[in-house]
Amino acid sequence: MNIKPIAALDRLLTALHHEGTDYTLERGQIFTFSTGEDAKTLLIREGLIALQRSSDERLIYCLSAPGILGFNTVLENRTDYYIQAYDSTALTVISLSRVMAIVEEQNLWRDMFEVSNATATAMHGILLNTSGKSSLAIIRYFLQALEREPSLIRQCIPAAEYVRTRSGLSRSYVMKCLALLRSNGEITMHQGALVTCQLQHDSDLL
Repeated sequence: MNIKPIAALDRLLTALHHEGTDYTLERGQIFTFSTGEDAKTLLIREGLIALQRSSDERLIYCLSAPGILGFNTVLENRTDYYIQAYDSTALTVISLSRVMAIVEEQNLWRDMFEVSNATATAMHGILLNTSGKSSLAIIRYFLQALEREPSLIRQCIPAAEYVRTRSGLSRSYVMKCLALLRSNGEITMHQGALVTCQLQHDSDLL
């Protein structure tokens, strides 16, 4: 399991958040990135956001506070991405060049490494568990990923939406698989939210 480096995030947010521009988003609001030359880093101080790709509406990453995006290549082609708030959210946007200067001044390299490594590990896990897998195996993987998410994410994002937007599979297929998994007793849901997940890895429902 990928453990969120809370202490490192707290130290970085404390050092960085007064140096950027603050934004407040209400649930459902969209935040798009500017097309300026300097890369941006996004600090999530409160709330819950989803990073989504505009070209195919794919949900790339869910992140609850405290969180940081932009240390690595996650936002490299940032004009193709947008942020959607799933809860009342407080953000700070700061240039990557300013981030690097502060990290250097305050010797926060270890904290920056911990946060970057956690993001890279999460992305690697997605690739490892979805490349070359069957559609049902991919759905199972994302249900298990959803179960490991913070409770705020599980409550705010319906299971079908989480799986569909992260996998790229059709809504009808995802709904069919979820219905079969529920009837088989492998998952329980309440008003669309995942409650429990006890998947039988060797079973083939479809």
